Amino acid sequence: MLKTNRFKGIVVLLVLISATFIISTLAGCEAILSETSISDEAVQLPQLPAAHINRISTGGTVESVLSRNIYTALGLFIDEVNVEVGDRVVRGQVLAVFDTEDLELTIKQAQAQLEMARLSAQIAMEDSERLRNQASANLTNNTNQFVIAAESALRAAESNLAAIQSDYDAAVQDVAEGNSAQLLVAEAAIRNVQRELSNRERDLEDAQFMYEIGVISQIELRLAEDAVTLISSQLSDAQTNYNSIITSQERTLEQLRTSLAAATTARGQAQSALNAARNTARQELDLLNSNVAHAQLVANLEAEEIALQILERRLEDSRIESPIDGVVTQVIAREGMIGSGLMFVVEDTEDLRIITRFREYDIGVMSEGMEVRITSDAIGSGVYYMGEIARINPAASHGITGSIVEFETEVAVISEHTSLRIGMNVRVHLEI
Repeated sequence: MLKTNRFKGIVVLLVLISATFIISTLAGCEAILSETSISDEAVQLPQLPAAHINRISTGGTVESVLSRNIYTALGLFIDEVNVEVGDRVVRGQVLAVFDTEDLELTIKQAQAQLEMARLSAQIAMEDSERLRNQASANLTNNTNQFVIAAESALRAAESNLAAIQSDYDAAVQDVAEGNSAQLLVAEAAIRNVQRELSNRERDLEDAQFMYEIGVISQIELRLAEDAVTLISSQLSDAQTNYNSIITSQERTLEQLRTSLAAATTARGQAQSALNAARNTARQELDLLNSNVAHAQLVANLEAEEIALQILERRLEDSRIESPIDGVVTQVIAREGMIGSGLMFVVEDTEDLRIITRFREYDIGVMSEGMEVRITSDAIGSGVYYMGEIARINPAASHGITGSIVEFETEVAVISEHTSLRIGMNVRVHLEI
C-alpha cells in the first residue's frame, strides 16, 4: 500500500511539472507573437482551434488584372523615351516619340504622287475615249493589227502543213509500191550475189569431186572453198545494206509523221490564236464601252489615297501613348534604336489577382465569392492579405505527370495597400 501511494505521488508530480512547462512555453510564444511587427497593410493570423478548420492551400503567382503590352511596327528610330520602370502614368501620356523626319518627307512625296495620279487619270480618260473610237473602227473594217498578224500566221501554218502532207504521202506511196531507187539497187545487188554464190557452190562441189579422185590438189580445193566464203560474206553485206535502207525509209517516214503532227498542231494553234485575237478585239471594244476602265482609274486613285492615309496614320502613331492608367513595369525601348515589337508594359499595380490551381477533390467544397488568405515568404510569416475567388475554370488541366487533375482558379486581391508585387510567388489558403 505504501508503494502504491508513493507511485501515485510521483505521477502527480510529473503531471504538475509537464503542465508548468506547457504553460511557460505558451506564454513565451504569446510574448514572441506580441513582439512581431505587423504593418498597417497586413492582418495578423487569427488563433483558431485547429480541430474546427479544414485548410486548403496552394501556390500561385501575382498578376495585374489590367495589363497592356504596348507594341509598334513602325520600324523608325526612337527619338525620345519619356518614362522609366516604376513611373506612374495616365491614359494618353506620351511614353516615347519616334524620329519622323524621313516619314514626313515620304508623306510629301506620296502627296505629290497622288496629284500626279489624278492628272494621269484625267489624261487616261481622254485616251480611253480615243481608243474606244479606234477599236470600233478596227473591228468594223477588219484592220486590227493583231488580227491581221494572226491571219498571216494561219496562212503560213496551212501552207507548211500542205507541203509536209505532200512529202509524207509521196514517201508512203514509194514504200508501198517499192519505187525507192536505193531499195531497187540493193535488191539487184542481193540477187547478183546470190547467183554468184550459187555458181561458186557448184564449183566447190566439182572441186571436191575432182579432189577425191586426185585430179586437183588440196590447195585448189581450198581456193574453191575460199571463193564460196567470200561470196557468202558479200551476200551478208548486201543483205545488211538492204535492211539499212529499209530502216532508213522507216525512219524517214517516222520523221515525216512527226513533222506532219507538228504542222497540224501549229495550224490548230494558229487558228486558236486568230480566234483569240478576234475575241480580244471584241472584248477590248466591250471593255472600252463599259465603265470598267473608269472604275479601274478610280480604284487606282483610291489606292494612292489609302497609301497616303497609311503614311499619315504612321505619323500619328509616332507618339506612343499609354492606353491605361497604371505603372510602367517594363521598358524595352531605347533612344537611338529602331522601334519594333514590344516597347512598354503598363500594369495597374493596385488591382491585383492571383492565378493558382486547386486539386479536383478540393473543387467540390469551393465556389466563386469565397474568401481566402494570401501569404508569402516575401511579406513575412504571420502576415496575410484577404482575397476572393473570382473564377474557377470549368475544364480541368492535367499536371506534369498527367495523373494529377487540377482546375485553374483566379483569386482577386481585396485587401488594399498591400505589399504584393506583380510576379511574386504566394500561397493561397482556403479555410472551410
